[in-house]
Amino acid sequence: MDEARTLLERAGFKIVSEQKRSPVIVLINGKRHLANVTADYLVKKENKTYAVKVKSGLMTDPLEPAALRQLIEYDYIFKPEGLLFLDMQNAELNEIKLEVPRSLRDVFLTVMVGLFIILFLIGIIAVMIRLRLV
Repeated sequence: MDEARTLLERAGFKIVSEQKRSPVIVLINGKRHLANVTADYLVKKENKTYAVKVKSGLMTDPLEPAALRQLIEYDYIFKPEGLLFLDMQNAELNEIKLEVPRSLRDVFLTVMVGLFIILFLIGIIAVMIRLRLV
C-alpha cells in the first residue's frame, strides 16, 4: 500500500484515511447483523473527498464486476464527492463516475410533458390572436 500512497500523493491527493472501515447493519430475514465496508483510501484534493479502490494483479479493470461492486459500495456507504480507481499494474489513476441510465418510460414521459406544454402555449397564443389580444 506504500506504493499506492505515493502515487496518490504525487497526483496531489492528501491521504485522509487508509483502510477506512464503516459499519453497516444488514437485515437477513429481519435479523440484524453487523458488517463492515472498507475503503482502501479516503483522500482529499481541492476540498473534495474521494474514495479510492486500489487494484493490483491481473484484474485491474474498473468494469470488472467485483471492482465495480466495490466502487458502488464506496459511493453508497462513504458518500464521497468522487470515486478513484488506482490500477497498480499500470500505475494509472482513473476518476470514476456512476450514472444510472434513465428508462425509456421516463424519457417518453418527459417528451410527452414537454410536448403538452408547447401545444398548450400554442393554443393560448391562437386564442389570443383570435380575440385580437395580441
